[in-house]
Amino acid sequence: MRDTLFQAILTKLKTLAIFQGSDGSVRVFDYPETQPGGYPYAVVSSQSLESAVLDNKRDTRYYNYLIQIVGEKFGDQGAFTQSNALKAMRVTEDAVLAAFDADANLGNASIVMIRPLKSSYGLTDGNTRVILTLEYQAEITATISYT
Repeated sequence: MRDTLFQAILTKLKTLAIFQGSDGSVRVFDYPETQPGGYPYAVVSSQSLESAVLDNKRDTRYYNYLIQIVGEKFGDQGAFTQSNALKAMRVTEDAVLAAFDADANLGNASIVMIRPLKSSYGLTDGNTRVILTLEYQAEITATISYT
């Protein structure tokens, strides 16, 4: 199930115009990219698994994922001011949230829902790029059997 969820998250992000380059490239990766074809770009990673017992036949599993988004360069070396870079990242964050809100089970009946847990902003690349880290959690109900 972990890889099924992972692939569904990648697929959802790849549909967003914000991650599509003018050359037709898609800037969504399943590994840390050192030289992306443009900005912003997103990297998805698996984080952890939690579990809770529902009853003696079912378990709720929570698969946790990170989506990290790196934005355009700002300041003397970039095309944006820091204010514009932060605004662009807020717009990107809203687009990602809206995409998952509009498809909370990622088109898979096995998924109860995927939801954001937390987001945090920071700087990277010598404090010249905004980085947004979104923590997402997918909830699954698993059937348990005994032999």
